Amino acid sequence: MEENNKVYGFPIAVYKISATARTLWRAVIDFIKAYPEYLAHDNAMGFISDDDGRTYNRCHFWSNFEIADMDFWRGPAYTALFEYLDSHGGFIMSVTTITVVSHHRLLHYVYT
Repeated sequence: MEENNKVYGFPIAVYKISATARTLWRAVIDFIKAYPEYLAHDNAMGFISDDDGRTYNRCHFWSNFEIADMDFWRGPAYTALFEYLDSHGGFIMSVTTITVVSHHRLLHYVYT
């Protein structure tokens, strides 16, 4: 990962049941609009949306094995996203799992 300037790795991506992330996509899009400085130019939007971000294609990363640079999790982009989702009830009112949140973190800091 270090040789290729990557900060996050995962073993498998599958389609998520849409009911388990009902409000997450809208919240992430709202976050991107509010904090465009956190959207990396070379992001993974094409991996999780088939129409340039208008809709979520339900693809998510399994969290049974993830490897990452801890600076990624502690950085300002992920911290801001986590706090935004938390302040909008994302961890209480919806079944927003850490896997799904991990998935959307890549929109903001795929490569550092």
